[in-house]
Amino acid sequence: MKRVLHRIMTLGALMLMTMTIAACNGAATTGTTGATTQTTEVDNDDLGFIPVTPYESIYGSMRTSPYPEIPTASVQKASHGYTLMALQGYNSWYYEIAVNGAFVDMAYESTSSRWGDPSNHIAGAIQTAYGDTRVSKSFLVPASMAGGVVLSGNVRPNGTGGLFAIYINETKIYPTNDDWLEVGNDITTGYFYSIDAAVNTGDRIRFVSSDGSIETDPSVIKGELTETSLYFDFKNEQFENNMPRHIGDVHPFYHDGKLYMYYLETNGRYTSALLESADFVTYTESEIRIGSPSPTISTYFVLGITKYQDTFVSFFGASASQINSSYSTDLYEWKNHNGIGNIPATENTSARDPYVFYDPDVDRYRIVYLSYYSNNRNPGGDFDAALWLKTSTGSSPDSWESGHDELLRFDNAGVSGKEDPEVSQMVKIGTRWYLIASIYSRTVHGVGGFSYWKGDENTLITDVDWKSKTEQTLDGEDLCAGQLVQVGDRWYLFGWVPANPSSSQWGGALTLAREVYQLKNGDLAVRLDPYLANLINRGTILDLRDTAPTAVYGSVTQDAGVTAVQGGSEARYGFDVYGEARLPGTYGRVIVDYRLDLSDGTSRAGLLLKNTDTAVRHFVYVDRTSSLLLIYSRTPEGNSIRASTRIAVEDWSDLKIKVIVDGSIVDVFLNDTYSLVGRVTTTGLNELDQCQISLFVSGVAAFRDVIVSKLAAKEDFS
Repeated sequence: MKRVLHRIMTLGALMLMTMTIAACNGAATTGTTGATTQTTEVDNDDLGFIPVTPYESIYGSMRTSPYPEIPTASVQKASHGYTLMALQGYNSWYYEIAVNGAFVDMAYESTSSRWGDPSNHIAGAIQTAYGDTRVSKSFLVPASMAGGVVLSGNVRPNGTGGLFAIYINETKIYPTNDDWLEVGNDITTGYFYSIDAAVNTGDRIRFVSSDGSIETDPSVIKGELTETSLYFDFKNEQFENNMPRHIGDVHPFYHDGKLYMYYLETNGRYTSALLESADFVTYTESEIRIGSPSPTISTYFVLGITKYQDTFVSFFGASASQINSSYSTDLYEWKNHNGIGNIPATENTSARDPYVFYDPDVDRYRIVYLSYYSNNRNPGGDFDAALWLKTSTGSSPDSWESGHDELLRFDNAGVSGKEDPEVSQMVKIGTRWYLIASIYSRTVHGVGGFSYWKGDENTLITDVDWKSKTEQTLDGEDLCAGQLVQVGDRWYLFGWVPANPSSSQWGGALTLAREVYQLKNGDLAVRLDPYLANLINRGTILDLRDTAPTAVYGSVTQDAGVTAVQGGSEARYGFDVYGEARLPGTYGRVIVDYRLDLSDGTSRAGLLLKNTDTAVRHFVYVDRTSSLLLIYSRTPEGNSIRASTRIAVEDWSDLKIKVIVDGSIVDVFLNDTYSLVGRVTTTGLNELDQCQISLFVSGVAAFRDVIVSKLAAKEDFS
């Protein structure tokens, strides 16, 4: 039986078996501004403002009715049979118990909403059977599903866990040896399984458990397993003008349990469009309409949104002299709002990217926007921009004061001499206000990453000396035009990942939700919240505590679940004293979790992701010397830092790292405090669908609790 044991051994113990290598130099790095100091896991003692909105209320999408009958569907999930339904055979699913060696249907116990009795039963995804008793969710193969199928799912412990196996009729096909899979509670995310099988009409595919309690919602799939990325994008779509369709700048708004992801189309006209999500993970397209009277423009007439009484209001910059507005009562049909009250004047040569919000400190609405004193972008031309603030005259967004407050000034700013503070926002978290913007022209993408300026505690917006505040950042340059959205009392960050990582092509894929939270000193930190991390994890594929990697360069020592990698005498791929240990097999769409311990004098270590068909290598690593988290690509055509973010780490002996690999997108989370997303396309959007994974180091490092898990796909949420 497969047993996974949790073991811990420090790098110090392993160092008794390996030589210490001195500090070493490596690949070139780039810097960004502002980083907050943090060690490993974050608890409430580290927080400033402590949110209380339960995650379940954000991601929950509980059905209120059974699934429809879908006898000929190509994907048959067990939940399509058992959800709110107490009928054997509904959608071809049955609930069985082995009696005298033969499986028979169980009776439904309505008082407990389960099949079976208190000792041995099936209740939704949970299967419980003790001793040698076996229970099974069983799929009766209809004629439409006969032939080649894929049996896919996740099996997790429920409490102490139990044993699991898959049968076709009376023949066990998984695991392939004589044993059962032992699902212990040491890996709460369980195991991922995907088995190809050939079945005939009338066969019973049995997902069997025994000797404990487990959870599984298996799928029977006709044909090949389809996996759609969780990073929403339009694949191979073009507009009539042949411009590729992607997600442009996003303006998320959360209302009544649903995320409304407004965004701008990449059609060259910046047309407002809408995606909706009821589960905060997957999205569907929705239509937004122009009502009567129509907004002053028919393109980007919906940007940031605020709610006033029963009306939703948005402002947009479509005039050199006015900030125009639209309104809606249902978030789908938008009408001209300009005729209500007065229209706020730009009071400058031009303005754009207005963001409207309510300020509870003064019971007024405010608009923060990009204002130009001069917008001459020609060589040697005068470029002078600022972030301005306008305030309503009363407690509605219908009438506005003349005049403005200048918050920040960008007068021929930066190396380019034309740094626009785009898509600005102003949000209040706890007792502080934060000014947010993405600074244009700092990277090859043009559109900037997420920058913020921290206000003083318990201070009005207009009393903060914003020009004296330090610019700080979250994530890196590949999280473009980032925007925060409030969900209950939590905040989440969204942006787009460029479709082309090496150009200024505008638009890309929508990022996963990142939770942004406040530390005690008021700095902001970012993490993949624990509920989402569990939700998108389909279970373990490889546990390095149970197997050994192969030394490619340098040497590898493994003991008690800890893998020590020591570099050799040669420099490779831009790293001195390079060591590499390759994990067995190839991978696609995975999550890699591990702990990292850098020895004294070692600066760089992390993961190497290599496309199996090319010589391209992508390094995802921390650099202690430069205090950076980086995604670095090495190609025959040239090397480049794909993305980087500055980090401030006190303890380098126990870094908690999560790396998500989805096609050509790599997403990294460090110590539940930092994140970094990057696009690594060199061979297309499926760059890493088949890749090798290695542990690498420039010096000596220990990798602990290395687990590779299957990343969920959009289809897993249907």
